[in-house]
Amino acid sequence: MGGNIHGTIGHGKRLIAYDAHIDTVGVGNMDNWEFDPYEGFEDDEKIGGRGTSDQEGGMASMVYAGKIIKDLGLEDDYSCYGRLCSGGGL
Repeated sequence: MGGNIHGTIGHGKRLIAYDAHIDTVGVGNMDNWEFDPYEGFEDDEKIGGRGTSDQEGGMASMVYAGKIIKDLGLEDDYSCYGRLCSGGGL
């Protein structure tokens, strides 16, 4: 089961819109992995494992953009709309 979270900060004419998912997919057959995806992998050139390349960065930037708008008092100039989806919520 999944769900959505919607958030809005500001009411200005300049629109900033974000959409991100925060769910993950299964690892599939563990024999297909060259390392344990739950432990991760890192060397001088690569990082691998669950969540190393996903939308969590987009989610964090969405929340931080809203905080910046609010902290700087820019609610009259900007509207920041965000949606986070989890599981079957897409």
